[in-house]
Amino acid sequence: MEDRKVSFETAKLAKEKGFNETCNSHFEENGSSYDSYGEEFKPNNIQDHEILYARPTQSLLQKWLREVHKVDFTLYLDDDGYTVEWSFLGKTGKWDPKKQGGKEGFKTYEEALEVGLQEALKLIKV
Repeated sequence: MEDRKVSFETAKLAKEKGFNETCNSHFEENGSSYDSYGEEFKPNNIQDHEILYARPTQSLLQKWLREVHKVDFTLYLDDDGYTVEWSFLGKTGKWDPKKQGGKEGFKTYEEALEVGLQEALKLIKV
């Protein structure tokens, strides 16, 4: 497994849902990505009149979803490729069966993880 950085689509969704953790990579409004080697910053702000989006690793975003919003998902490999399943633990501490689902047939773990992150972000109300 490779600890990839999230896609532009996922970064935009994460910002919408309040993700603003320190990262060493960001996207500009046009989708261009930049790594700041050795420098970390919180890019979810406006800089030089352009909106920036944090570009975390998939594992950092997954940890944030789990710890801050109680949203989790699992990935597993079967005969047809990787499958992702997600569920939402509400503020009451109980699993909400209306907010569960899954998708299957991904060729790589990272592809399935990216979809899991997007689906988990969609479950969060801000």
